[in-house]
This record gives sequence, C-alpha cells and structure tokens, in this order.
Amino acid sequence: MLLGDSIVDAKGNKIKTNEFYSKTTTTNTPNPNWKEKEMQRNICVLLQDYVRFIISIYLQSALEKQKVREELYASMQPLVETLRQAVIAEGYDNDDKKRFLHRGSVESERGIVKDVTLVLKKINLTLTDNSVTVQEEDIFTGHLRVRQYAIIVSEVGTGGLVSNLLYPRFGTVFNSALNSNVVADAGADRVNEVPMAMLNTFLRRGPSPFLPVFQLGVGTGRDARPTLFTGLGLRFLKPNHLAFSVGSLWNFQQQLTELQLGQPVAGEAVVKEDIRYVITDKPKFAIGLQYSF
Repeated sequence: MLLGDSIVDAKGNKIKTNEFYSKTTTTNTPNPNWKEKEMQRNICVLLQDYVRFIISIYLQSALEKQKVREELYASMQPLVETLRQAVIAEGYDNDDKKRFLHRGSVESERGIVKDVTLVLKKINLTLTDNSVTVQEEDIFTGHLRVRQYAIIVSEVGTGGLVSNLLYPRFGTVFNSALNSNVVADAGADRVNEVPMAMLNTFLRRGPSPFLPVFQLGVGTGRDARPTLFTGLGLRFLKPNHLAFSVGSLWNFQQQLTELQLGQPVAGEAVVKEDIRYVITDKPKFAIGLQYSF
C-alpha cells in the first residue's frame, strides 16, 4: 500500500521508496551459449525428421513386398488346386489338406511274384517373390515281395545231386574157339554228379525256419541221357532259396534187344544196332543241394 512517499507491505511496515526500487529492479544479462543450444535443438529436430523419413520408406517397401506376396499367393491358388486334383486322380489322398498319401494297392497274380518298392518322400514348396522352389527328401524306402496266397505252393529250382550211377556198355571180342567176334560186356561208366532241374511242392504253414517239400527232378547223365529224380527235401527260409534233397535217382542204360552175350556177330556195328536204352528198374540213392527261384 502506498502512503505518501512510502510503501507499506502486507504487515503494515513502511518501506522507503528508494529501498523498494532497489529490491525490485532486475538487470537482463545476455547468455553467451544461446547459439550453441539453438544449434543443438535444430540438430535434434533434423534427426527426428530423418528417422521418420527412414521408417516411412521401410514401411512403404514392406507393404509393397507384402502386396506382391499376397498377389503371388492368390495367383498360385488355382494352380495348387489343379495340382491337388491331379494328384488325387492318381490315387493319392489329401484329406488333411497338409500332405498327400498314396493309398493304392498291389494286385497279386497267380504264378507271378512281384517285388514292390515303397518310397516315402517329403516335398517342400518354398514361395519367394518371383518363383517356387521344390525340394524332395527321401524319408523311408522299403521293399515287399507280393505273391498270391495258396495252400499248396510250387516253385522251380536248379541244383546238383550226388549219387553212384552206372552205365553198362556192350561191344565185341574175338573168340578163337569160334573163330568169330562175339557179343561181350565192355564194362560200365560211373557218374557221381548229376545236374538237375527241380520242381518243389510244399504246404504253406506257420512261421518256421524251413518247410518240408516233395520234389520231382530231371537231369542229364552220361552222353546227355536223361535222369529222373523223386524225393523229399527241406526248403530253408534262411539262407533264402536253398533246399536240401534226398531221394531216388533213375537213369537210362544200354540193353541188348535180341542179341545175347557170347553170341557170334559179324562186327561191332551189329551190336550197336541191337542196343536200346531203357530206364533202370533199380534206382540209386541220391542227395543234393538246390537253389529255388
């Protein structure tokens, strides 16, 4: 409050005018660093604008790439559906929409063994901006042998038999008493190994390391004469395709038709014309090993 030349404060105390002015008068002194601070503020503003600009460019590029991906994905859908339908038509199943499984079957045929190979593959499709990459990876490979089931099974095999086959021979010798050639025994050839072709027949049964088989076989002996075999055997499952055979073996032998031993003849040609080949009535015991197909 102003009273004459004095000023009264809020408590009623008088303050001299010259003292009041000394207390309220201020002096404005210039700041020597104001230009540096102004420059720092301008730099911060420029940095903020630059960051905003970089972020806007990145976002714009990302949005453009995403748009290209969406367009590529949309354009691929008809192709994917066409491929899916084509694969389904080939016997594959795509129920879960994630993978294709082939659920076809292998038909057996009578008298034919089919070797089937199963391959499980993983196929990856990678979509980029402008292309599709296909990568295949084999996960599992298995092998199956399929044949038609039958109670009685027949198979063909080859092998060899060991026996003691005899092949008698006839010829002529000069008889001085008769002053003539006579029919004579010329000895016998011996054959111990006989190659054979076998027909095995066995009954299908449960799991076993071997199967009993009935066997019939045809082979060759002396001078390519046929031999006949019948017997029993064991068809081993491990090692595969091997069989052991035992049985009887018949061979064809020379026999005189009309001539007799000691009978005079003009020569050996007469003996040869009289010889015939007959199957022996006393078979030989034989054992053998064979490989079955």
